[in-house]
Amino acid sequence: MKHFLLLILFFFLLIKCNAQVPAYNWRIINTGFDMQIIKLTFPDSVHGWGLGLHSIIHTDDGGKTWQKQQLPIDTADLRKICFIDSMTGYVVGDSGLILATKDGGKNWIKQISGAQHYLLGGLSFLTSDMGWVIGQIFDENKRGGILLHTTNGGVEWDTLNNRQDSILYYDVKFYDPHNGIIIGSYGIDNFSPIIVFKTNDGGASIHEVTQFTGAFTYDLYSSQSDTIWAGGFGMAKSFDGGYSWNSDIKIQIKDSTLYGFPIFDDLLQISGETGWAAIYFMNRGGLLYYTNDYAAHWYIVATPGGFTPYCMSYAGKYLFVGGANGLLITNKPEVVHVDEEKPEQYSFTLFQNYPNPFNPATTITYQLKSEGQVKLIIYNVLGEEIITLINKFQKRGVHNVVWNGRNNLGNDVNSGIYFYRLTYNNKSLIKKAILIH
Repeated sequence: MKHFLLLILFFFLLIKCNAQVPAYNWRIINTGFDMQIIKLTFPDSVHGWGLGLHSIIHTDDGGKTWQKQQLPIDTADLRKICFIDSMTGYVVGDSGLILATKDGGKNWIKQISGAQHYLLGGLSFLTSDMGWVIGQIFDENKRGGILLHTTNGGVEWDTLNNRQDSILYYDVKFYDPHNGIIIGSYGIDNFSPIIVFKTNDGGASIHEVTQFTGAFTYDLYSSQSDTIWAGGFGMAKSFDGGYSWNSDIKIQIKDSTLYGFPIFDDLLQISGETGWAAIYFMNRGGLLYYTNDYAAHWYIVATPGGFTPYCMSYAGKYLFVGGANGLLITNKPEVVHVDEEKPEQYSFTLFQNYPNPFNPATTITYQLKSEGQVKLIIYNVLGEEIITLINKFQKRGVHNVVWNGRNNLGNDVNSGIYFYRLTYNNKSLIKKAILIH
């Protein structure tokens, strides 16, 4: 009886490991360009960009048709792409390459990075003007990493960190103008430990917080500051903002009871709980996976035969997956309601207050893309107004407001959770602040 129950348990676990999410009505899109799409980005459900090793393609009709964009370079290896909105985007690559566009890619401008000997492989932008880029140099004369920063859309790039201690920087992620995370390594081989760095002053100073082994990762993915995924030769995840990591992530190969070594070509974190992965196995090829339990389990998603996933982007409520030979798949219907195709436009950005928690004061930062009437109000957990910090007409740009923990009467408020709401052009954004006396 005992052996029978163990046998039942074994088959239950086997079925669970090979579980699949419900079938998707995938639609294949042929972009018309013979290229491997290595990165994909959709800032909204209408505008999207696909990055190849040497080219960029673009759609402005929700993926129906694609055009190749003209680049101001003859040849270069492109690595990463990001678009803040439908107009403003950045690309980084080899030989210190940074490209920027302010018109949706009609014109790409080569920027002066000052890092022409570096391979730039990671970028993080909070607004159209404020961003960070990391890179590495690895030759017979020098080994190390570099961190660049701009506050004016790449007109000028400042070198915040240029290390000479052989540590290579792989990727960077900032969550507000102050707090960011960088991963790197000595990069000797795939068994080198991954080194995790943090900064709380915008990159002016960087300090190591931990190291982990078991997964040689070189890309960061996160939709929130506490839950972070790292992918590459294996995967690692952190639930405390990068201070501790679990790199013992096992992925089941389809139709097999044996674990294979996974290469995470791309990860897409929808929330801390849900996400997607494009995973390549040395002996099986590429597969698409989904998780809905904080990456504890990954479930195979059936895709059209012959399609190999390399990268993903979430466009509104639809998923786009890039592959080889200029092919994509999407669960977006060929015909959708016109309102679904209309991109939601936010002409302002609200950042997390810093410090948070705070005592006695904290700074709230926001950016306006054009001038207009602005209102910034603090509320308690009951929704009662505590204080109006801003209620006036302001010019475009980045603005900082200090809240000293007092109400409209000038009295100190109690410790607790508060919410600050920024209203601009009849739209509002809300974030949480914690006061501790």
